[in-house]
Amino acid sequence: MAEPAIIAGVLFTLIVQVAITAALFAWGRWVARRRGTVAWARAAWLPVVAGALWLLGTGGTILGLVRAFARVAEVSPEQKAVALAAGIETAMWSTALFSIPSGVLYLVALVAFAVGSRR
Repeated sequence: MAEPAIIAGVLFTLIVQVAITAALFAWGRWVARRRGTVAWARAAWLPVVAGALWLLGTGGTILGLVRAFARVAEVSPEQKAVALAAGIETAMWSTALFSIPSGVLYLVALVAFAVGSRR
């Protein structure tokens, strides 16, 4: 795949993620104003925290993959596969450690705001 297509895909994904986060935050603020409690005002920030976790996970994945490929360039040919596998494993752990809690927080926010929207 060409580099511009990859960059365009990443930017599109980032824009969609920010739009989802902003929409959920706006919905949460609406519910918080409607309900008028501190708990709902704090719950409105759940999508923002989820978005930050997603960005950290994505950034960690990208950084891990860059480091993995840089490490492959430095090791002997016999060790290239091992170095690449270790680097990819580290990058994927970053994805799992940040993206799974992010998805859970998005889901909690979605359910909470749906419940809070009902009277």
